[in-house]
Amino acid sequence: YSLKEYMPWYSNTDEILRKMSSFKTACPGANFDMTPQTETTDEGHSLTLNVIHIRKDDNQEAAPRKKALFVFGEHAREFISMESALHFVQTLCSNSDKAKEALSSFDVTMVPVANPLERRLAEAGQFCKRKNEHHVDLNRNFGAHRLDFPKPQRNETYGGLKGFSEPASLIIKKLAETEKPKSYVSVHSGGYLVAMPFGYQKGHRPERNDGVDLQKVLDEVKSKYCPGCLQGTLAEAIDYDNPGCDMDWMYEAANVPYSFTWEVYSGDNNGGRTAGAAATAASSLAQGGAAPASSLADSAAAA
Repeated sequence: YSLKEYMPWYSNTDEILRKMSSFKTACPGANFDMTPQTETTDEGHSLTLNVIHIRKDDNQEAAPRKKALFVFGEHAREFISMESALHFVQTLCSNSDKAKEALSSFDVTMVPVANPLERRLAEAGQFCKRKNEHHVDLNRNFGAHRLDFPKPQRNETYGGLKGFSEPASLIIKKLAETEKPKSYVSVHSGGYLVAMPFGYQKGHRPERNDGVDLQKVLDEVKSKYCPGCLQGTLAEAIDYDNPGCDMDWMYEAANVPYSFTWEVYSGDNNGGRTAGAAATAASSLAQGGAAPASSLADSAAAA
């Protein structure tokens, strides 16, 4: 079965990008831009990702706003992550009070599909696809706390021979260096949680004073949008170590003070702890509900 045959309510990659492109002329109150960005590694591997910028349409000179960077779809099989990206754009371009509030505070940059080549294979029926075309887990390919890498390439969390060996992680790295965001959110599925640094190992929390603020954001988003979800440091909330993950690098190396990982859907195999609440969120998303996108907007606004 293909994705469309098995779960027809999902959009495929081409549909997501086509729908997003339509907002170039249909994003009232905001400037919307979607442009391709290409990087080539030292090994000659090249990839192009679509990068979206959304900012308030100011008729006059405005004070500089803070910036927020969102990344979706690092893992090919996490279809709802990229569907959330689409709904997030729809919300920001809705000219609603929520959209106006978010865009008054932040300029938004986002990568809606970070692993497009393998995502298309997953859509064609290879539903277990997680890593990229070079068998590297993009969310283990960043340059912070790589610990015991390299793992065997066949391992599902193989992070590559070195940090930023992959064009996609290079694109995300350069976006962070160029945009200098105050907030970063990496959106996944497979759990139902809101998490802060650190992901690389349990027992490690931010030492800077902003650690208290990070916890405050988690508390607010959990209270408003996912009372049943887990929270805390990523390693503790998801209950395994994530060395080389993007969030840790953003927090430590790129100095993004509000760095998070959102896991927005867990399915029915997460110990029964959160599946019901996750299904409610997924249903809301599929029916055009505002909660998932609003929680993303609020994570930036709360920062």
